[in-house]
Order: sequence, then structure tokens, then C-alpha cells
Amino acid sequence: MKKRIYYAIGAIILFFSVGALLDFGISKEDHLATYSNRIERSLHKKESEVYSMLSDTGFIYRQLRGINNLPSTQQEADLKRLLQLTSKKYNLTIYEGDSLLFWLNNSAFLDSVSLVRMQPPGDHKELLQLPNGYFELIKKDMADGKIAVGLLPIKREYAKESEFLPNEFETEDFKIPRDVVLQSKETAFPIKSMYGKALVWLDSTGPAKDIKHLQLVFLIYVL
Repeated sequence: MKKRIYYAIGAIILFFSVGALLDFGISKEDHLATYSNRIERSLHKKESEVYSMLSDTGFIYRQLRGINNLPSTQQEADLKRLLQLTSKKYNLTIYEGDSLLFWLNNSAFLDSVSLVRMQPPGDHKELLQLPNGYFELIKKDMADGKIAVGLLPIKREYAKESEFLPNEFETEDFKIPRDVVLQSKETAFPIKSMYGKALVWLDSTGPAKDIKHLQLVFLIYVL
């Protein structure tokens, strides 16, 4: 009987120690480093897809010229691929001067001021704030004077947040706490492009604790 009591006490101490370690042993900085990696991982996946599409000039120019005169098998293949691309969270647009020739979806578009800035020759990357959030802008010159512009979401942010328009970071099924914020001032937690350019930095206005982490700590304490 005494042994069972000792085992129970030992188990309680063990669970309490693990809970305390998880609760106090992981700092805000540890959390921010994790969030930075998660955001970058999602962003780099989008970048790879955009660069892959931009390199497929045959597909792009078929969309610009129209696919009605293509063989039916090619039309079907292009339509299937285009349908898959329209569901992406980023947008890829093609302009000739100030005329919009092609776009994947309505997730984001350049404002008129930014479009004018993109007209001078030369590829370009930057962080751009739009009315619906913060995006990595990837601009690439095309051979015939047209320009391609990719807008890849980093954080959705709306003037009037709602259930259907939440202010949240773009990650792969991983929620970032609401007290984590973006800022232009350099911190130890940059969000970098796949080529290593720091686009923006993370900071927090609170403890920045992950909800799943808090749930685990609570469960351990309850046990």
C-alpha cells in the first residue's frame, strides 16, 4: 500500500516538474524563433511554386494568347493546371504598362502607386503592405516588355476583421498567437526569403505562447 502511495506521489512530482519545465523553461524568444521558422517554411514553399511557374514561359504565353487554337489534350492539361493554381493563396499577375493581362485569383493586386514603381526595368523583391495584409512582392521582367508580379501573403490583416476575414499569419496549419506582430525594425527573428533576404521581423506584445503548448501544459498540470 505504501509503495503505491510513493509511486503516486512520484508520478505527481514528475508530471508537475514536466509541466513546470514546459511552462517556464521555454522563453518568449524560443517561441518567436519557432514562429519565424514556421512562417519562412510556408513562404519558401510559395516562392518555389511562383518561381517554377515564372520559369514555364510556354504555359504563361499560352494563357496570354488564349488556348482555343491548341490541341484538345493541351487545352485540357492547361485548364486543369490553371484550375489548381487559382486556388493558391498567392496571386501571380502579368502587366503590360498599366494594363492587367493575366491573374490567377483575386487574393491580392498591386495598388496604382506600386504598379508605377514596378515599371522601370529590373527584377525586384520587397515587403508590400496592402489593404488586406503584408505580402512579399516578387517582380520579374519578361522578354517582350511585360512584367510578372507575384504577391505572396505573409500575414493577412484587415481594417475590419471578421470571422471570414481573420487577421492571421500564413502558415501551414499552424496558428501564430495574436500578440505576435510584424515590424520593420530589426529584431533577432527575421522573416527571410528563400534567397536569404530579410523582408520583415517578428516581435511580440505579450508572452507569445503557442495555444497548443498552453493546452499541453494545462493537461499535464491537471493530470
